[in-house]
Amino acid sequence: VTVSFVGDTSVELRAASGDTRPTSFDGYSKVAEGSGSAVTLEPKKAVESRYVLVWLTELPPTNGGTFRGRVVDVKVSS
Repeated sequence: VTVSFVGDTSVELRAASGDTRPTSFDGYSKVAEGSGSAVTLEPKKAVESRYVLVWLTELPPTNGGTFRGRVVDVKVSS
């Protein structure tokens, strides 16, 4: 999974097991992590999942002193 952001952002890639749609965050397991403005999230081992979650863990600061995450593009490939 390749994700582009506005500003440096820390992110996790999480995947659900099975074909059932998770109903909570606990239904996903972390399979990769990274940070930057263009991040490639590649699990160490093959992952088969119908549902994936791109979870922003650290957001870049704005000029106003707050924090804001902005996703520009997401590409999922196998």
